[in-house]
Amino acid sequence: MADVSDRRNAMVDHQIVARGVRDARVLDAMREVPRERFVPGTLAEFAYEDTPLPIEAGQTISQPYIVALMLEAAKIQPEDRILEIGVGLVAAGGPSVPDPLRRQLAPGGRLVIPIGDADEQRLMRVTRIGKDGFVEDDLGTVRFVPLIGEHGWRNSERRPDDETPAAIERRGFRRDDDSVKNGSWP
Repeated sequence: MADVSDRRNAMVDHQIVARGVRDARVLDAMREVPRERFVPGTLAEFAYEDTPLPIEAGQTISQPYIVALMLEAAKIQPEDRILEIGVGLVAAGGPSVPDPLRRQLAPGGRLVIPIGDADEQRLMRVTRIGKDGFVEDDLGTVRFVPLIGEHGWRNSERRPDDETPAAIERRGFRRDDDSVKNGSWP
């Protein structure tokens, strides 16, 4: 196994910079954070691959590029206050932007969140303009686990049990899986 630092740098250069992420603070953070500490030990060798990985409670850690894209899209400044939801970032897709999250944004505040159906979402940056205005920027297609609850999907609307990240992990996650190669897993 290559040195972890070398693998982390290769991840940043080949997956993140190559796709257009330019914020030096984001790139520096991605070069420093040890992703292998945030996945089950059996999957540590895959921590720097261009794919989401299963973690605890049927959830996933997002692929490195998506994490970097979301951080850059948030346009975080030193004076900003950050609300992080979930294991890492808001990492669940809902049918619409939950009103309680919109209301919590200060003027100029930003929310980066996946919105769409249970199988595919659009990554949206929502910026509050003044007291009552919001601007939404579409950042592209993504696929996250479903947001469950009052402002998300009901349990019956979730993907079938055999398509959850935990079920996929039970079936075996292998480097040579076609779904990993083409970036469609999970």
